[in-house]
Amino acid sequence: MSIRSWTVSPILGDVTIIDVDTVPLDYQHHDTGDGYRSPRGNLGNFGSPSYSKIFFLQRDLPNYLFSQVYEPYFLTTSKAKFYNTTIPLTNISYLSGGSNNVSEERFKVLFTANAGKRLNVGAEIDNIYARGFYASQAVSDFSYRVFSSYISDKYVLHAMMGNSNLSNQENGGISDDGYITDPTSKSNGKRTIEPRNIPVNLDQAWNRVNGGLFFLTHRYNVGFYRTETKDTVVTKVFVPVSSLIHTFEYNNIFRRFIVKKNPTGYFDNSFINKSATNDTTSYQSYRNTVALSLREGFNKFAFFGLSAYLQNEIHHYNMMDSTGKTSYNEQSTYLGGELSRKNGKVINYEANAELGILGNDIGQFSLSGKMETKLRIF
Repeated sequence: MSIRSWTVSPILGDVTIIDVDTVPLDYQHHDTGDGYRSPRGNLGNFGSPSYSKIFFLQRDLPNYLFSQVYEPYFLTTSKAKFYNTTIPLTNISYLSGGSNNVSEERFKVLFTANAGKRLNVGAEIDNIYARGFYASQAVSDFSYRVFSSYISDKYVLHAMMGNSNLSNQENGGISDDGYITDPTSKSNGKRTIEPRNIPVNLDQAWNRVNGGLFFLTHRYNVGFYRTETKDTVVTKVFVPVSSLIHTFEYNNIFRRFIVKKNPTGYFDNSFINKSATNDTTSYQSYRNTVALSLREGFNKFAFFGLSAYLQNEIHHYNMMDSTGKTSYNEQSTYLGGELSRKNGKVINYEANAELGILGNDIGQFSLSGKMETKLRIF
C-alpha cells in the first residue's frame, strides 16, 4: 500500500509534499486546534473563536474579518490536502473529553480513492460539538469538502469545493467580577462555585459564520522526455521546462449575530433595534490568476524556478446600516513574480513579490518569503 499527500499553493498551485496523518502522534494538539499556530488563546472551550499568541504567527487581516478567529477550523485552500493512494483509504477519528455537562467532541471522516494512476477523488467531513464550561457557551462546527486531482506528465489539475458552518453561543462575559475576585462572598461561604452557575451578560445570543469555497488550479507542462537506465531497466521520464498555469478561487462567507433580548446598558450604541439584535454581513470574492513558470531542474544549470503571474480579484460586501443594507464592490489587479528552489538537498527557499497595478489596491506592494535548511550533524 502506498499513500502520498500534499497541499497546493493558492496562487500558482505549486505542490508541497506532507506526511499522511494516520498515526496518533501529538493527536491531542492537532485534533483540538491547539497545534495550529500554537500557542493559542480562546474563549475557553474547543471550537470557539481563537487567535495565536505569537505575533509573528498571526496572519494578516483577511478580506473578511469575521472568519479570522475561526482559522483552525475554517475551510481554506492553503490547508486543504490532496491524496494519491494505490488502494481506497478511509480514516475515521473521534475525540471526546469531559463529563456529560461539559463534554467536547470531534468526529472526522476522510475517504479517498484512485481511479487509475492519474485520477483521485475524495471527501472529508469534520464535526465539532462542545457544551462549554460556562453558561451559554456551546459550540457547533460542521465542515465538509469534496476534492479531486488529475496528474499526468503534461496536464495537472486540482479541484475542491466545500462549506464551513460554524456556530457558537455568546455569553458576553461574566456579569459580576466578584465571582472571580471574591468567590466566597457570592457562594454563602463555599470554597468553589460551578462555572456554569456564574451569571453572564447574555443568555440568548448566537454568532454564526458560514463559508463556501470553490477552488480550481490546473497547468499545462511543456518539456521533453529523457531516457534513464536503472538496474538494466530503461525508462522514459518527462522533464517539464515551463508551465502555463490558471487558478480560480471563489469564496462566499455569511455572518449573523443574534441577541433575542438586549440587556439594559450592555451595548453602548443601538442604531437599528434597541430591544434585540439581528446583524448580518456577507462577502463574496472571485480571484483569477494566469501565470507562466520556468521550471526548476530541467537542466543542471536551472538551480531555481521562476514564475510571473497576473491576478485579478473582485470583492463584494453587504453590510447593515441605519437605513437597511448597503453594499459595495472592490476590484484589484496585481502583477507578481516568484523565485523558488524546492528540490535542493541543503537549502530550499521561496520569495514572492506582488504589485497592485489597477483598481483599489493600485500601488500596493508586498514582499514575502521563506527558507528551509537541512543540515546533517554528526
